[in-house]
Amino acid sequence: MEEEKPRALGFEDAAAFNQAIDTDARLKEGLNRLALSMAGLSREEYVDEMLLLFKEAGIFLTQSELERLLVLRRQTDRMLAEREQEGLSEGKGGPAGKGQ
Repeated sequence: MEEEKPRALGFEDAAAFNQAIDTDARLKEGLNRLALSMAGLSREEYVDEMLLLFKEAGIFLTQSELERLLVLRRQTDRMLAEREQEGLSEGKGGPAGKGQ
């Protein structure tokens, strides 16, 4: 039996995923609760619960897609933090300095 090739994730997938994490209060609350109960769950249970939370938010993902989107989000966050730190070290100021 052939393994199914993972679906390519596009910009729209990443944008919908990030927007849901950033703006969906119910999803945020669920993810926070899940993080607090992490110690009592196996990795498989934890991932299943995450997938269910995203499904309830209208984001239908496989485990592989979830893992890829989480890695992409972590890399993006790291790059943005590095860019902000570079701006601060050059004396340009951060977001608080905009418009002043």
